[in-house]
Amino acid sequence: MKRFNFGAFKIALIYVILSLCWIFYSDNFIVKYSDEKTSFVKLSILKGIFFIFITATLLYILIKKETERRIKIWKYFATYDIMTGTYNRNAGLEILEKIFEKHKRENKDLSIIYADINNLKQVNDTLGHHEGDRLIINVADVLKKNIRNSDYVVRIGGDEFLIILPNCNSLKAHNIIIRIKDALNKLNQKNPQIEHSVSFGIASLEDFYKTSDEMIAFADMMMYRDKKNYKEMQFQPA
Repeated sequence: MKRFNFGAFKIALIYVILSLCWIFYSDNFIVKYSDEKTSFVKLSILKGIFFIFITATLLYILIKKETERRIKIWKYFATYDIMTGTYNRNAGLEILEKIFEKHKRENKDLSIIYADINNLKQVNDTLGHHEGDRLIINVADVLKKNIRNSDYVVRIGGDEFLIILPNCNSLKAHNIIIRIKDALNKLNQKNPQIEHSVSFGIASLEDFYKTSDEMIAFADMMMYRDKKNYKEMQFQPA
Protein backbone atom coordinates (compact mmCIF):
# COMPACT_ATOMS: atom_id res chain seq x y z
CA MET A 1 0.00 0.00 0.00
CA LYS A 2 1.39 3.38 -1.06
CA ARG A 3 1.97 5.99 1.63
CA PHE A 4 -0.11 9.15 1.45
CA ASN A 5 1.84 12.05 -0.03
CA PHE A 6 1.28 14.79 2.55
CA GLY A 7 3.70 17.12 0.79
CA ALA A 8 1.77 17.12 -2.49
CA PHE A 9 -1.54 17.28 -0.58
CA LYS A 10 -0.36 20.36 1.30
CA ILE A 11 0.55 22.09 -1.95
CA ALA A 12 -2.78 21.22 -3.57
CA LEU A 13 -4.75 22.31 -0.50
CA ILE A 14 -3.04 25.69 -0.35
CA TYR A 15 -3.72 26.20 -4.06
CA VAL A 16 -7.42 25.35 -3.65
CA ILE A 17 -7.84 27.67 -0.64
CA LEU A 18 -6.18 30.57 -2.44
CA SER A 19 -8.26 29.96 -5.57
CA LEU A 20 -11.54 29.89 -3.64
CA CYS A 21 -10.69 33.04 -1.71
CA TRP A 22 -9.82 34.87 -4.91
CA ILE A 23 -12.94 33.67 -6.76
CA PHE A 24 -15.38 34.61 -3.97
CA TYR A 25 -13.93 37.95 -2.96
CA SER A 26 -12.10 39.52 -5.91
CA ASP A 27 -15.13 40.13 -8.18
CA ASN A 28 -17.11 41.63 -5.31
CA PHE A 29 -14.26 44.02 -4.68
CA ILE A 30 -14.01 44.98 -8.38
CA VAL A 31 -17.78 45.56 -8.78
CA LYS A 32 -17.86 47.66 -5.65
CA TYR A 33 -15.15 50.06 -6.82
CA SER A 34 -15.79 50.05 -10.60
CA ASP A 35 -18.54 52.08 -12.33
CA GLU A 36 -18.10 51.00 -15.94
CA LYS A 37 -18.52 47.58 -17.52
CA THR A 38 -15.40 48.05 -19.64
CA SER A 39 -13.36 48.76 -16.59
CA PHE A 40 -14.81 45.69 -14.94
CA VAL A 41 -13.77 43.46 -17.87
CA LYS A 42 -10.28 44.94 -17.95
CA LEU A 43 -9.90 44.54 -14.25
CA SER A 44 -11.16 40.95 -14.45
CA ILE A 45 -8.55 40.15 -17.09
CA LEU A 46 -5.82 41.78 -15.05
CA LYS A 47 -7.11 39.92 -12.01
CA GLY A 48 -6.85 36.61 -13.85
CA ILE A 49 -3.33 37.32 -15.05
CA PHE A 50 -2.31 38.45 -11.59
CA PHE A 51 -3.86 35.37 -10.02
CA ILE A 52 -2.08 33.01 -12.42
CA PHE A 53 1.24 34.74 -11.80
CA ILE A 54 0.90 34.69 -8.00
CA THR A 55 -0.33 31.09 -7.75
CA ALA A 56 2.34 29.86 -10.16
CA THR A 57 5.02 31.61 -8.11
CA LEU A 58 3.68 30.21 -4.85
CA LEU A 59 3.43 26.71 -6.29
CA TYR A 60 6.98 26.94 -7.57
CA ILE A 61 8.25 27.99 -4.15
CA LEU A 62 6.27 25.31 -2.32
CA ILE A 63 7.21 22.52 -4.74
CA LYS A 64 10.87 23.62 -4.65
CA LYS A 65 10.91 23.53 -0.84
CA GLU A 66 9.16 20.16 -0.76
CA THR A 67 11.60 18.72 -3.31
CA GLU A 68 14.61 20.01 -1.35
CA ARG A 69 13.17 18.53 1.84
CA ARG A 70 12.69 15.13 0.20
CA ILE A 71 16.16 15.16 -1.35
CA LYS A 72 17.63 15.94 2.07
CA ILE A 73 15.74 12.98 3.59
CA TRP A 74 16.78 10.65 0.76
CA LYS A 75 20.42 11.69 1.13
CA TYR A 76 20.25 11.02 4.87
CA PHE A 77 18.79 7.53 4.36
CA ALA A 78 21.39 6.83 1.66
CA THR A 79 24.26 7.87 3.95
CA TYR A 80 23.40 7.05 7.56
CA ASP A 81 22.26 4.05 9.55
CA ILE A 82 18.84 4.88 10.96
CA MET A 83 19.19 3.00 14.26
CA THR A 84 22.61 4.29 15.33
CA GLY A 85 23.16 7.51 13.38
CA THR A 86 26.51 6.19 12.13
CA TYR A 87 27.41 5.95 8.46
CA ASN A 88 25.82 2.96 6.74
CA ARG A 89 27.82 0.25 5.01
CA ASN A 90 27.69 1.59 1.45
CA ALA A 91 28.51 5.18 2.39
CA GLY A 92 31.22 4.12 4.83
CA LEU A 93 33.02 1.82 2.40
CA GLU A 94 32.92 4.54 -0.24
CA ILE A 95 34.47 7.00 2.23
CA LEU A 96 37.17 4.49 3.16
CA GLU A 97 38.03 3.81 -0.49
CA LYS A 98 38.50 7.52 -1.21
CA ILE A 99 40.59 8.10 1.93
CA PHE A 100 42.64 4.94 1.29
CA GLU A 101 43.57 5.99 -2.25
CA LYS A 102 44.39 9.56 -1.16
CA HIS A 103 46.51 8.58 1.85
CA LYS A 104 48.30 5.80 -0.03
CA ARG A 105 49.15 8.21 -2.86
CA GLU A 106 50.34 10.92 -0.44
CA ASN A 107 52.09 8.44 1.89
CA LYS A 108 50.00 9.48 4.91
CA ASP A 109 48.98 7.44 7.94
CA LEU A 110 45.63 5.69 7.93
CA SER A 111 44.21 3.14 10.35
CA ILE A 112 40.91 1.33 10.70
CA ILE A 113 39.38 -0.43 13.68
CA TYR A 114 37.01 -3.35 13.18
CA ALA A 115 34.67 -3.55 16.18
CA ASP A 116 32.24 -6.37 16.96
CA ILE A 117 29.84 -6.36 19.91
CA ASN A 118 30.22 -9.38 22.19
CA ASN A 119 27.24 -11.51 23.28
CA LEU A 120 24.58 -9.67 21.26
CA LYS A 121 22.84 -12.96 20.40
CA GLN A 122 22.75 -13.91 24.06
CA VAL A 123 21.16 -10.56 24.96
CA ASN A 124 18.57 -10.96 22.17
CA ASP A 125 17.74 -14.53 23.28
CA THR A 126 17.51 -13.82 27.02
CA LEU A 127 16.31 -10.21 27.26
CA GLY A 128 14.68 -9.67 23.88
CA HIS A 129 15.58 -7.80 20.71
CA HIS A 130 14.58 -4.47 22.25
CA GLU A 131 17.46 -4.78 24.73
CA GLY A 132 19.71 -6.02 21.93
CA ASP A 133 18.91 -2.90 19.91
CA ARG A 134 19.61 -0.75 22.96
CA LEU A 135 22.99 -2.47 23.33
CA ILE A 136 23.86 -1.67 19.71
CA ILE A 137 22.79 1.97 20.12
CA ASN A 138 24.74 2.38 23.37
CA VAL A 139 27.91 0.95 21.86
CA ALA A 140 27.55 3.12 18.75
CA ASP A 141 27.19 6.20 20.97
CA VAL A 142 30.38 5.27 22.84
CA LEU A 143 32.27 4.81 19.57
CA LYS A 144 31.11 8.17 18.22
CA LYS A 145 31.95 10.04 21.42
CA ASN A 146 35.48 8.66 21.72
CA ILE A 147 36.91 9.40 18.29
CA ARG A 148 38.27 12.57 16.73
CA ASN A 149 36.23 14.98 14.62
CA SER A 150 38.05 13.78 11.53
CA ASP A 151 37.16 10.11 12.10
CA TYR A 152 34.19 8.07 10.84
CA VAL A 153 32.09 5.36 12.48
CA VAL A 154 30.43 2.95 10.04
CA ARG A 155 27.90 0.26 10.84
CA ILE A 156 29.01 -2.66 8.67
CA GLY A 157 26.41 -5.17 9.84
CA GLY A 158 24.12 -5.99 12.72
CA ASP A 159 26.72 -5.87 15.50
CA GLU A 160 29.81 -4.90 13.49
CA PHE A 161 31.30 -1.42 13.14
CA LEU A 162 34.24 0.01 11.25
CA ILE A 163 36.08 3.08 12.54
CA ILE A 164 38.04 4.99 9.89
CA LEU A 165 40.97 6.97 11.29
CA PRO A 166 42.67 9.29 8.76
CA ASN A 167 46.17 10.51 9.64
CA CYS A 168 46.40 7.93 12.43
CA ASN A 169 49.07 5.26 12.93
CA SER A 170 48.62 1.95 14.74
CA LEU A 171 49.81 3.32 18.10
CA LYS A 172 47.25 6.13 18.06
CA ALA A 173 44.58 3.61 17.01
CA HIS A 174 45.44 1.45 20.04
CA ASN A 175 45.07 4.51 22.27
CA ILE A 176 41.61 5.15 20.81
CA ILE A 177 40.62 1.55 21.61
CA ILE A 178 41.81 2.02 25.20
CA ARG A 179 39.70 5.16 25.46
CA ILE A 180 36.66 3.31 24.07
CA LYS A 181 37.13 0.40 26.50
CA ASP A 182 37.35 2.80 29.44
CA ALA A 183 34.08 4.42 28.33
CA LEU A 184 32.43 0.98 28.00
CA ASN A 185 33.56 0.04 31.51
CA LYS A 186 32.01 3.22 32.89
CA LEU A 187 28.80 2.43 31.02
CA ASN A 188 28.76 -1.07 32.51
CA GLN A 189 29.04 0.39 36.01
CA LYS A 190 25.99 2.56 35.37
CA ASN A 191 24.09 -0.20 33.58
CA PRO A 192 25.22 -3.54 35.10
CA GLN A 193 22.29 -5.64 33.84
CA ILE A 194 23.76 -5.67 30.30
CA GLU A 195 27.46 -6.11 29.55
CA HIS A 196 28.73 -3.62 26.98
CA SER A 197 31.74 -5.43 25.55
CA VAL A 198 33.42 -5.13 22.15
CA SER A 199 36.15 -7.05 20.36
CA PHE A 200 38.56 -4.97 18.26
CA GLY A 201 40.94 -5.46 15.37
CA ILE A 202 43.31 -2.88 13.90
CA ALA A 203 44.83 -2.48 10.43
CA SER A 204 47.13 0.38 9.45
CA LEU A 205 48.27 1.57 6.06
CA GLU A 206 51.88 1.42 7.29
CA ASP A 207 51.64 -2.34 6.63
CA PHE A 208 51.42 -1.62 2.88
CA TYR A 209 48.00 -2.97 1.93
CA LYS A 210 47.25 -2.89 -1.79
CA THR A 211 43.51 -2.29 -1.41
CA SER A 212 41.07 -1.12 1.24
CA ASP A 213 39.44 -4.58 1.09
CA GLU A 214 42.74 -6.16 2.19
CA MET A 215 42.90 -3.69 5.04
CA ILE A 216 39.38 -4.54 6.18
CA ALA A 217 40.05 -8.27 5.91
CA PHE A 218 43.12 -8.01 8.15
CA ALA A 219 41.29 -5.85 10.73
CA ASP A 220 38.44 -8.37 10.68
CA MET A 221 40.88 -11.24 11.28
CA MET A 222 42.50 -9.40 14.19
CA MET A 223 39.07 -8.72 15.65
CA TYR A 224 38.24 -12.45 15.61
CA ARG A 225 41.50 -13.16 17.46
CA ASP A 226 40.47 -10.64 20.09
CA LYS A 227 37.01 -12.21 20.30
CA LYS A 228 38.54 -15.66 20.72
CA ASN A 229 40.63 -14.37 23.62
CA TYR A 230 37.52 -12.78 25.14
CA LYS A 231 35.58 -16.06 24.96
CA GLU A 232 38.45 -18.02 26.44
CA MET A 233 38.57 -15.62 29.36
CA GLN A 234 34.81 -15.99 29.82
CA PHE A 235 35.14 -19.74 30.25
CA GLN A 236 38.13 -19.65 32.56
CA PRO A 237 37.29 -20.81 36.11
CA ALA A 238 37.12 -18.03 38.67
